[in-house]
Amino acid sequence: SAAWLLAEDHRGVQAWHKATAAPAAITTVGPLPQELTFLAPGSYDAWSEIAGEWIEDPARLPEARTAAAARIDEAAERARLVWITPGDGQSASYIAKGRHAGEVVALTRAASPLLEPLIGVETNPATEAPCADLAELAGVITAERDRWEAVEGQIDRLRRTAKIRVAAATGTASAEAIAVAAVAGLDAVAALGIAEIAEVTAAVDDAVAALPA
Repeated sequence: SAAWLLAEDHRGVQAWHKATAAPAAITTVGPLPQELTFLAPGSYDAWSEIAGEWIEDPARLPEARTAAAARIDEAAERARLVWITPGDGQSASYIAKGRHAGEVVALTRAASPLLEPLIGVETNPATEAPCADLAELAGVITAERDRWEAVEGQIDRLRRTAKIRVAAATGTASAEAIAVAAVAGLDAVAALGIAEIAEVTAAVDDAVAALPA
């Protein structure tokens, strides 16, 4: 009489190619092919037949550092764009307006063709009314400039601290972990006030410093 045979069936189960770490689709019944594994690789791992698992590939450390640094820079830019408008022209405008406003406040500039068109347009947050004259407008712009500089100082502190740690990372997992912590902190900064930003960046600094190199 015929006998039932039990066959392994891994169809639909995620596997990976040991040689390339690429995902593999299992479409046939039977044992898992020798060249595949059910173990998921890390971003910069290589398969070790001796260990029977994925291990960090030291040759890919420069690649991991570069990718981690890029992620940190991108997160810093996202945080900045909550506070400022992007664009080279807009950046030049911010710089010029800040300079003119500072000179008006310091009484070294009596007129400004750059700022005067904004009288009656720009609102004073303290009064919620349009600025009535150049002096009031200059005060509003310098206050906003000082606020932005405080924010940017904290953003750049977090960015630079994390990138320095990434550059010194001795393993790919460490580089990735530092980037993850820094990106989370920078994304949180986007929704906070200046005092809270300083607290978050200090906390992230501590967290990043505690990660293994």
